[in-house]
Amino acid sequence: KGVMIEHRNVINFVKGMAARIPLSEENTLLCLASFAFDMSVGEIMLPLLIGLKLIFARGDEVRDVNMLNRLIKEHGVDTLHLTPSHVRMLLSLSDGHEDNPFRQTVLLMIGAEPFPAELLKSIRTYYSGKLYNLYGPTETTVWSTVRDLTGQHAIDIGSPIANTKIYILDKQQKLAAVGVAGELYIGGEGVARGYWKNELLTREKFLPDPVLQHGRVYRTARGRRCG
Repeated sequence: KGVMIEHRNVINFVKGMAARIPLSEENTLLCLASFAFDMSVGEIMLPLLIGLKLIFARGDEVRDVNMLNRLIKEHGVDTLHLTPSHVRMLLSLSDGHEDNPFRQTVLLMIGAEPFPAELLKSIRTYYSGKLYNLYGPTETTVWSTVRDLTGQHAIDIGSPIANTKIYILDKQQKLAAVGVAGELYIGGEGVARGYWKNELLTREKFLPDPVLQHGRVYRTARGRRCG
């Protein structure tokens, strides 16, 4: 879509995430995302800010679960930033013993796709470390909310990172009452400039903040329920 992300958006993202995720320079993170995918910003910019060791997987390693598992073990990867699809792929190797890819993992971050309850249950079978659910569209700079699921059994998108606002609004763009379904709007320092050479779509999706009456919000058009 050609989303125009500014430097200040990325700076807010990495600082906001660093404040919410307990990453350490002692961690080693596996990088799987293509540079064309916004998850790569979270896999590169955020770890470099903190000083993590990064291990980059080749294309064949990303696609082959056995090669990927070997890479994780050989380099002592203890931090994973994955889509649910990649989690399922790694779980297919897990037997609770030597082939468990999560054996040495201490921190697992999941995002970019729907996170179903059955997957959380499967993860619990083989992994008991820190677990985070990450949510956010590219238009608000990768991740906008974080939910610490460590020890939790219910999944939600959590709360906004620093300098980020989350609204659930009705059809009149008024705050929805508790229990009433509405649309999710995201405001704050992560909101992008707009779409490259697409002013029509930019005007449709990037709107003046209807609650604070200043600043801008991104309209996700995804149904959410307040409460």
